[in-house]
Amino acid sequence: MKAAWIDKVSDIVDRAGRRDGIEAVDIQWLGGGKSRLLRIFIDKPEGVTHGDCEMVSQYVSTVLDAEDIIP
Repeated sequence: MKAAWIDKVSDIVDRAGRRDGIEAVDIQWLGGGKSRLLRIFIDKPEGVTHGDCEMVSQYVSTVLDAEDIIP
């Protein structure tokens, strides 16, 4: 069963990329303790650029820090 916070992260990614047609394709939570990694896969019809990855990463990071969504 998928954790509810994963749906929230997906919504954040979709908000970040809505204007550019970017959507969350997959979200993975890897590792444990201090070695945790949140991996977000995004896509858009014409392909994803490094700039798209940077923009989504910065937006998601800011929102996650502010809203403390991940347990």
